[in-house]
Amino acid sequence: MDGQRIYTDSIDKWTGGIKLTSAEKSSVFADIVGYLRRQTKEKLIIVINTDHDKSLWESECKKFPTDIKGIEYTSDKNKNDFAYNMLLAEIPNLTVDGIKITNKEELDNYWLTKKN
Repeated sequence: MDGQRIYTDSIDKWTGGIKLTSAEKSSVFADIVGYLRRQTKEKLIIVINTDHDKSLWESECKKFPTDIKGIEYTSDKNKNDFAYNMLLAEIPNLTVDGIKITNKEELDNYWLTKKN
């Protein structure tokens, strides 16, 4: 879909790094939707790209049916799979965080350590 997009993962923390509450996320989302609709005059596309807040963002989108053209979904799993596959494609010429990775087993060990 073509159009202006709001990426929900960008509505997560204040500038100082403090996490927003659900109520704050709702308020910020409403402000962004209102502002962009006034500026662009076109319906928006909401990209829900965090699994843990999916239901919150779906609920928020329902509040603005005349302002939202559609919702695109990407999951944390999809993002992680994509990143892993990009790294896998670089073997044996892969160095991550200063670590030389020469085979899939080494990448898998690094990946498990990274996730914990």
